[in-house]
Amino acid sequence: MSAFTRDRKSILYGIAIAVLLVAVLARYGVFSGSDTAPAVAAVDSVPLAEKRLEVLRKKAAVGEAHHATLLQWIEGKPPFTILDFGCGPAGAFR
Repeated sequence: MSAFTRDRKSILYGIAIAVLLVAVLARYGVFSGSDTAPAVAAVDSVPLAEKRLEVLRKKAAVGEAHHATLLQWIEGKPPFTILDFGCGPAGAFR
């Protein structure tokens, strides 16, 4: 294989990678120019927002209770450092 053939293959691979990169960026909205979506749609009513807030408050209370129960059963002297990988059943996000 000559140096010319190797250089030509390298250039073609570089072009292919660049084309794939541009396609992926275009697909996932990097070039779309749109801002992030609003957290709550503007057409939501106040009662619906209050209901959503109540559900989130209940989920937060459950999380605090789980945290307190966990700390109760840890042996040793506080303060404790807890490493949470966030890979549980994700029931709080349903």
